[in-house]
Amino acid sequence: MITVYDDERYLIDTTPAVALTKDIFESDFFTEKCRFPEEIVYELRDNQNYKYIQTHEIPISIGVLSFLQSTVLTGLDKSMKVLDLYKNNGNGDVFLIATVLDERHKESGRLFRTQWTIVTEDKGVVSMAKQYDIHTMNTDQFIEVARGRL
Repeated sequence: MITVYDDERYLIDTTPAVALTKDIFESDFFTEKCRFPEEIVYELRDNQNYKYIQTHEIPISIGVLSFLQSTVLTGLDKSMKVLDLYKNNGNGDVFLIATVLDERHKESGRLFRTQWTIVTEDKGVVSMAKQYDIHTMNTDQFIEVARGRL
């Protein structure tokens, strides 16, 4: 089956969010295309640009939790260092994957869909995203895309 995309969205991880500048946060591109999972918003609560970040939050829903439980957490390969609850590491990382899977599920059955890209520096997230055919880009790539649309 061929998927046709008519829109794009970027789900941004903690580290790339910290690198973004005010002009990017205030751009139409950011307003229309960029989102943060609720857990990432929580991780960024002390960031100087929090006012921009919190208004682009995708809440943790039953659908996200369902994908988190049924797909992401059960599909974790021990070699992927995405989540370590004992050390409180990676809580937001698994929500990036689960959020994209839920957003895709919401569009199932549609002819035209949204292309989701996770913006992250985390190698575990990139590796896991490949398993689910989710596009990723690093901070520098995202900033180049964002600056090209200012």
